[in-house]
Amino acid sequence: MLSVKLQVFELELIFSSCTCKLTLTNPDFFFVYFFTIL
Repeated sequence: MLSVKLQVFELELIFSSCTCKLTLTNPDFFFVYFFTIL
């Protein structure tokens, strides 16, 4: 159970870092991503 949470956390870290790179190149993407979370 804990290992699954760690894997999800790692995936989120990877995804967030990719999101940061995308946001730097495409600010509009950030808003789309942000509203998708909400």
